[in-house]
Amino acid sequence: MRYVIRSVKYLIYLGVLLFALVWLMTLLDSNIKMSAWDYAVYKFGTTDGYIMLGALVALAALYPLFGYMRKVVDNCDVEADKVRINNAMQVYGFRYVGCKDGVHIYRAAGILRRLMLRFEDTIELRQAGSSVEFYGLRSQVARVVFQLQGYLNNRRYENN
Repeated sequence: MRYVIRSVKYLIYLGVLLFALVWLMTLLDSNIKMSAWDYAVYKFGTTDGYIMLGALVALAALYPLFGYMRKVVDNCDVEADKVRINNAMQVYGFRYVGCKDGVHIYRAAGILRRLMLRFEDTIELRQAGSSVEFYGLRSQVARVVFQLQGYLNNRRYENN
């Protein structure tokens, strides 16, 4: 069910973005003498428009497959490296929400940031042996994990 909800959210996001571009085209181009809605109906009523709308629907349907990732950070412990993990999360605007069934949950701090992430702003951490597994939006998880790996690599210099 989460897959379908994420796909629909992304389709709405793409639709709003596409209509905003059409509106800007009608606003800035003096040769277009119709409203943004009429222009969108005219453009997307053609064969090329149908192909583009089909491509947007296909992209939205496949987005949850490549838009989310699971990343494992080796030699990390959720409790021992809690300060490092919190610092890495805070750098990218995430705050600790709580722990549920051994899964630590972080969420975007501000409403604008949450809106930009389509309220799919949760990063989940799970202890997996001597590693920590991150799950969430691909772009956000990649940034946080990169920052955390830098902190973990510098851990050996903290005692000196």
